[in-house]
Amino acid sequence: MEEEQDLRVKVFYDRQALILYFRDGPTLDYFYGKIREACKLTPNQPITVKWIDTEDDPVSFAVSIRDELIRT
Repeated sequence: MEEEQDLRVKVFYDRQALILYFRDGPTLDYFYGKIREACKLTPNQPITVKWIDTEDDPVSFAVSIRDELIRT
């Protein structure tokens, strides 16, 4: 069940909507990993995440293969 401190994320992928809950401020790697897992994406597949702010404006976060290679 959703608790107040949970981060609720609605994911739209392949004509489906998924709701994911994260607790305790997840790391970025964990966050992207759970999204990839939920959407059945490979670890090296680039994804873009859009955060909708309080004014309903999208804010994009993109991870590219280049970023992944730099991190490792």
